[in-house]
Amino acid sequence: MNKNLTKWLSSFIVGAMVFTSVPISNISTVNAIDSKDKTVNTPQINPENNANRVELVEERSETSKTFLNPDGTLTAEISQKPIHFKNTKNEWQPIENELKINAKEQVFENEANSFKVKFNQEQTSDNPIMEIEDNKTSAEFELAPLEHTDAEPTITEGIVDGESILYPDVYPNIDIKYTVGNDRVKEDIIYNEKPSEGFPDQFTYKMELNGLIVKESEGIIYLYEKENNEPLYYFDMPFMYDSYKPEGFQSVKEIESIPEDAISYDIQLKHEVINNELFLHVIPNKEWLEDEKRVYPLTIDPTLVKLQSSNYVVDTNIRSALPTQTGGNDTEIGGGRYDQNIIRGLLKFDVSSIPVNSDVMSSRLNLWYSSTSNNNKIDLSVHNVTKDWSENQATWNLAKSTPQTPWTTKGGDFVSVPLSTVHGLTGILDLAWAQMSWDIPTYLTYSWMYNPSSNNGLLLKSVQENVNTYKKFISSEHPIDSQYHPMLVITYKTSARLGLEDYWKYDVHPLIGGNVFSNITTANNVVQYNDFSLLARGGYGFDFTRTYNSKSLEKSIFGYGWTSSALENLFINSSGNTIDYTDEDGTTHTFTYDPATTQYKSGPGKYLTIREYSKLENNRVNYYYELSDQ
Repeated sequence: MNKNLTKWLSSFIVGAMVFTSVPISNISTVNAIDSKDKTVNTPQINPENNANRVELVEERSETSKTFLNPDGTLTAEISQKPIHFKNTKNEWQPIENELKINAKEQVFENEANSFKVKFNQEQTSDNPIMEIEDNKTSAEFELAPLEHTDAEPTITEGIVDGESILYPDVYPNIDIKYTVGNDRVKEDIIYNEKPSEGFPDQFTYKMELNGLIVKESEGIIYLYEKENNEPLYYFDMPFMYDSYKPEGFQSVKEIESIPEDAISYDIQLKHEVINNELFLHVIPNKEWLEDEKRVYPLTIDPTLVKLQSSNYVVDTNIRSALPTQTGGNDTEIGGGRYDQNIIRGLLKFDVSSIPVNSDVMSSRLNLWYSSTSNNNKIDLSVHNVTKDWSENQATWNLAKSTPQTPWTTKGGDFVSVPLSTVHGLTGILDLAWAQMSWDIPTYLTYSWMYNPSSNNGLLLKSVQENVNTYKKFISSEHPIDSQYHPMLVITYKTSARLGLEDYWKYDVHPLIGGNVFSNITTANNVVQYNDFSLLARGGYGFDFTRTYNSKSLEKSIFGYGWTSSALENLFINSSGNTIDYTDEDGTTHTFTYDPATTQYKSGPGKYLTIREYSKLENNRVNYYYELSDQ
């Protein structure tokens, strides 16, 4: 069967290429080179980890950054939550959530993210306390009077500390604190002492929605973008905790850690919509709040979360003593035992930023040790999970609640032989020395790369679950800087080391009619000739180039190692879920199929898509592949 490639650049179809799912040696279709100016990103040094490696800015993704190592290998650091956002130039930029004053509007706002959060300098009863904006949508949050006393929010000045703002005494002895995370806005309702009037049955927020509609699914309240009917935000399940610290409990001083017996998940979210205004009701268990054992301050914690583009970036805890309770909003993840309660952690990462045709050298999971119930020594192991699960649905009994999917064995389905183990964890270290690492076998990383549906993540557990202690680590939900969040670190080599790319360093020498480029890192010599050029208006000019890569083993009509503008080609893997596109200078770029858009999407740095379609022509079906800017 013939398959044709149509390449679209700058809204102009310039060529076609006949190919099959295996390489064809006589492809000779000529495709145009985009002659528009391209922004060259300057490599950035990451001084915190290794001064000798360079960040490849053009390889960024939403959740990962990639570094070029001195030996020519690449290292990707993959987070679970967004660490970058796309600016108006469609470039990935670091997220910066520190609150700065907007003098024009007289509000505090986060510095750089895909969504803008604004807080009034002064909280008043007749103005929204917070507004969140995202493209053409926005939501304004207003505090309602306390349900049981009708106390109105008072006028109070906001106090900014980094990514957080505190409004003291918004109600009598009640502070309200907001923290902006990379993908969320976390609110803390803080009771500084037990209220003499008792606790309200519920806390109510009024939200004016612009371009947003409310939908509830599987018990979760979503805000959908009205124009395209796509989910944009959801309200995470809240929890509450007091300041009780049991004997022996330790935590690093840099974070607020919550002991197991200081937390309660017995809290509900309900809502109603009246005239496009959302009334959100936070309903805590009053019996827990009014218990004489409570230690103040006491905090109730609802959170608004922005949805991500990937389903593989989650973590949660499951507990034997709370077999139907989810823990997706926990700020720490851990393993161990507390009295009769066994705690295990689940984690999952998106590895799509690693090119599929790469040679993986090593993989490891990094977690930052943050708290323990006591100094008892245990070993913690990570295991390969064998059943798919959902962050906000997984419990000790269930992998998912909708559709109801129980674990085959309560406590999670996983391979009993550990992938790796950290031995002898006892007391807490300083955060600067708190990083713990588990090696992940490369075969498992390959499985996740080549078959994303096999990525069920990792399970963290104590080897000695009969020993009464638990060890916890900072989770992706914690408001601390994202450098301390769970991280998957993968070092690899890729065939894309051929060709000419902005992030490589070259020793360049002129030739008659061309240039020779010596890649200083990979020792690949690139010879390139521009045989002819056709000038045209509007950036539609055409250049015909021939390129030689000394490390290439491919044979073309020009000989071994040679390619050209006429020899760009595609290779489709047997399952059809990835396409390797080799450009005019021999560099290979991997595109991965996205079922949501029915397109193949390029890896970090290229911002391209390939669309597949077919036509019935001369009694046979021809398949076409259109390459275009995203």
